[in-house]
Amino acid sequence: MVSVKLAVDHQKQYSGFVCSGHAAYAKHGADIVCAAISILAQTIMAALDEILGLPLEVETDESTGYLKCTWVNQPNQSEQIQLLIKTLVLGLKAIQTEYPNHISLSEMEV
Repeated sequence: MVSVKLAVDHQKQYSGFVCSGHAAYAKHGADIVCAAISILAQTIMAALDEILGLPLEVETDESTGYLKCTWVNQPNQSEQIQLLIKTLVLGLKAIQTEYPNHISLSEMEV
């Protein structure tokens, strides 16, 4: 199962996310659940980086399905950052609805 944890600060602002594990929906290389989660996360990271120019701290380990992405919220971009992460959450919830045994989604206070 893929675990996705969204970091939320004391002001209820998203400040990062961690994806870990494998969905185990299909064999490696053919797992549509892992692929969907991966492309959502990578697209949001690209938007944060390339569109907003937000400095990201990223850690990955492909063998374990680990991806950690964090940032420092910028006051002048806060609304845009939060909108992008809420878009990520919508996509992940849609995947969770279709494949509830293969993804868990939660928030963690930081």
